[in-house]
Amino acid sequence: MSEKLALVVDDSRMARVVLSKMLSEQHISVDQVESGEEALGYLCDHRPDMIFMDHTMPGMDGFQTLRAIRNDPKHAHIPIMMYTSKEGEVFVSQARALGAAAVIPKKKLRAEQLVRVLEGQNLLPKRATGADSSTYPPISPAIPPENKIVDLLEDDLHEVTKAVENSIRHRTSADTPLRRMLHEYRDQLSHDRRADLSDTALRIEEKLLHLDARLDQMQSEQLAETSHPHLRNHWVGIIALSLLATSLWLGSQLATKNNREEARKIAIAQETTSATSQNAQAQERITALDRENRELVSQQKKVNTQLYSLLGTTLSQQTAFAFGTPPFNNQLAERLDEIAGQLYVLGFRGAIILRSHLGKYCTKTRSNGETSLADAKALVSSCEINEISRTTADERGMAQTNAFRSTVSSLSTRVGDHIKIILDTAGTEESLHPYPELSDALKAGEWNQIADQNQRVEVKINSF
Repeated sequence: MSEKLALVVDDSRMARVVLSKMLSEQHISVDQVESGEEALGYLCDHRPDMIFMDHTMPGMDGFQTLRAIRNDPKHAHIPIMMYTSKEGEVFVSQARALGAAAVIPKKKLRAEQLVRVLEGQNLLPKRATGADSSTYPPISPAIPPENKIVDLLEDDLHEVTKAVENSIRHRTSADTPLRRMLHEYRDQLSHDRRADLSDTALRIEEKLLHLDARLDQMQSEQLAETSHPHLRNHWVGIIALSLLATSLWLGSQLATKNNREEARKIAIAQETTSATSQNAQAQERITALDRENRELVSQQKKVNTQLYSLLGTTLSQQTAFAFGTPPFNNQLAERLDEIAGQLYVLGFRGAIILRSHLGKYCTKTRSNGETSLADAKALVSSCEINEISRTTADERGMAQTNAFRSTVSSLSTRVGDHIKIILDTAGTEESLHPYPELSDALKAGEWNQIADQNQRVEVKINSF
């Protein structure tokens, strides 16, 4: 029987366990990761035969990860199945358009459904000659014991709770992805009641509702802060520079400490030959040195994580682009080349994610069919609000200049698999600032001023 390897990408531990069990019963080996970023890192060193991808995940969602894999010639051939609780023809059409081989439901997935998908993609391991290919081996219910499900739900809830409290404490803009996580866990709880876990599911669902309320509190507090963008940008820049200096200092300290540690270990090892009591003391000193070294490495990682986050935030505040121009342009190419080069020298290994956002402009169509911005003094009621389809949004949101395309190609050659450049677009769906309420007196200039602020490229830096 030929061996097959599947990669399951899902932030829900319980969902990974359930699907992995079903795949194992079909004699398919399974590796698991919790996020899109981890999936890209995994693919640098592994070649799975198939990938099962959740849609709603913190950080990169399933569509962003799917697009990134499809754009990489090394992995574009791997069949990717969206394994998700999302439903509807629109979602399926979007998944297919991005290159998904199939969409399978996370809720009430039966073994026969999974087998049909695997057969359709020719992914079932070949059975020995003489086996009846039309008869599947008996498959036990793909539901872990009650205590296992409860443990998994409690573990995942604990992680979500920490994420919410951290977001409230640091005022991060994590409302949308965290709320999606809460809703997905609540959907999963409804599904798990078929396993006679009603009391436990209801108890955990009450906690999720409480966390949802705390997200509303966080969002209202954040709105007050956005009224002083210049002051916030000033402090973000200062903090980013401070963290960069701290990161470099910690790196220097770590290198110096490693050299001292090696010398001290040699000296300690020589001392241990003198007496048993001295040997015990030397061992304690070695243990203390190792502990201090691990603590310093941990501090370095924490500071680097904060630095990457703030660098992405700082870059995002300077990536606006004009109406009718490509989001991935020459100016962005220069900044991308500079920051990617610096990260590579520092030994960074991860992804730089560039996600474009389009503004909904108040426009007019000329006699020749061209679209332009309406006069600033014109009434909004006399112009067209730039509502576009998802297909058109993808085309405009992924537009690149030749210089930008050349820069990305050059970076790929220079940094190899150490740094991945991922392009994505949200279209017009995720506005940073709310548009004015429509009224008879509202002018096009007021409307388009908000559209200019919403038209931008968001930058995220995630380490593998």
